[in-house]
Amino acid sequence: MNPLIFSILCVFVTEVRSKKALLFNLKTRALDDVCHDENGDKKCPSYLTACPASTPQEKQFNKNISLSKHCVFSRLIYAENESERNIILNFCEKSFQPVMLYDSKDDEYEIGYELYFEDGKINMTDETYDNYKSVIRKKSKYEIKNQTIPVNASEFVTRYEDEKNVKFNFTDRSRTLVFFWIEVLSIKCSKHRKRTKIDYSYELRSLLTKPLNDHCENYELSDDNVYSKENQKKCLKDILAPPDLFEGNPDLSCGQPYGCLSRSQIIPLWYFSSSSARLASCSHMNIIPVWKSIADGNLRRVDLYLVAAVRHMYGDVIFGVSGVLKMKTSTCSNVTRKMFLSTSKHNRVITIPRIIYRIFRISSRKEDYSDYYVAVIIIHNDPAADPETDKLCTDTLSGWDKIINNDTKTGLTYVCPMSSELNKKLGAYDEITMGEIEPLNLDAVPYYQSYTYPCEYEDEAEAVNSDFEDLLKQYPK
Repeated sequence: MNPLIFSILCVFVTEVRSKKALLFNLKTRALDDVCHDENGDKKCPSYLTACPASTPQEKQFNKNISLSKHCVFSRLIYAENESERNIILNFCEKSFQPVMLYDSKDDEYEIGYELYFEDGKINMTDETYDNYKSVIRKKSKYEIKNQTIPVNASEFVTRYEDEKNVKFNFTDRSRTLVFFWIEVLSIKCSKHRKRTKIDYSYELRSLLTKPLNDHCENYELSDDNVYSKENQKKCLKDILAPPDLFEGNPDLSCGQPYGCLSRSQIIPLWYFSSSSARLASCSHMNIIPVWKSIADGNLRRVDLYLVAAVRHMYGDVIFGVSGVLKMKTSTCSNVTRKMFLSTSKHNRVITIPRIIYRIFRISSRKEDYSDYYVAVIIIHNDPAADPETDKLCTDTLSGWDKIINNDTKTGLTYVCPMSSELNKKLGAYDEITMGEIEPLNLDAVPYYQSYTYPCEYEDEAEAVNSDFEDLLKQYPK
């Protein structure tokens, strides 16, 4: 049993009153919101605050030097233990926005904020500048272009490296800026597969107390009409649906009885603590189209169930999608076609994924993480999926009954043991990270009392199920 579930946290977090100033916690090296206690007197850790370009010099730097063209510049550094009531957040001229860069070293797309701070003010190092390339959003696929600025390439700044930092010295000697990348999440993307991971860290532990808000106010879509009913009718018009689906009162608002597709996230919004991190999680790379009945049904149940599991066990979670949904068309009942909400005529191709998965992994040895136990939760984003022929595995794990479902209208869902064959289908793990993996049965969760005692097993299903039922009541759809 995770001892953290018994801890009492006396810290209350409030939303940033101004969404214009980016707040960066210098202790945790993470984005944050202003903290205070019930009386508003709690002392806060040191914050660096940043704003989008506002001066002519910053605007020129942002246009010609920055990787993303939407960088932020440090403005103030609040001293440690300064009272929250003294922090002013309404000084930026406009609001920050998240950006996406490609990390060529790790072969990942990273969503976060490109920050430049004044040299000598704080001690932070980041030697990754040359690994990043900006992403051209006008391309139909995730193509990239190297926009790293060579040394002395600009007329008004000189670029150099000093103690693992990349710095830019203005030729008028007004100031020197240091590059720092604030990562919120990274996504591996290849063909029609995406995956992202979150470790058992502060973000997961914070699920013990914070509300599970799951609505994006800003999806950062280049084409707001792509999810419109008109566009969906156009993209889904020739789907062949069984005649019995037209009986009764089906949802025909998008042209067929399966209803409409809605925006969903690969990794849910509630895994991010600060408002600026949540905003970054709503970037298009983390957004996928999911049938509304599935998004509101079993996908939501799976994600709430994972929250309950995380609260009771140490572990990490991999979130991902795999494949392109194929459906039969009315032009020829024996032919299927790949389903998209947009094509190369748009700024980017929006694929309708076939499989959505969540992988929960724990270690029986918390000290050295030598033995891993894994459960792979599979959700078919396919209202026509066949429970008999379309499942990716034949063996299922025990203890996960609350989320297993064969009703395709709310998500054909089941839980598999990880195998090389399944991993090949999903692309969830790199081969070198597969390691020794055992099935994670929730009613027989392994743990070691110490190095000298053999592995024993606990039944966590009852506790997780109880917490899950509470979450369903607390967050009714």
